[in-house]
Amino acid sequence: MATILIADDDLLIRKAYIDIFEDQGYTVEVHENGISAVDSCAVNMPDVIILDIHMPEINGIEACKRIRELPGGKNVPILMISGSMGRDELDVIKSGADKLLRKPFEIKNLLSTIKQYLT
Repeated sequence: MATILIADDDLLIRKAYIDIFEDQGYTVEVHENGISAVDSCAVNMPDVIILDIHMPEINGIEACKRIRELPGGKNVPILMISGSMGRDELDVIKSGADKLLRKPFEIKNLLSTIKQYLT
């Protein structure tokens, strides 16, 4: 089954993602910041990446840009998650992310989006 890498600084959200995706049969790799996510992608590129936009160290926008520069990084689907309104959409497009999901979102929509990118 596919591997999903998730970077989010909120521990409860990381745990929720693990439960949701493992229940669907996915392998889940979680990171609490963008630097850790980028470093992991440099070693082993996952099948799908989910990045929270607002994280310490480097935010999801910068992490996305760095991942896109890695070998295999141009082809991996990257979803960005944001709970704030504002310029995020333009920044997400410029970063090279494939999709922006705004919090709160329905889990079924997230799962559907993941499946769409994996087929």
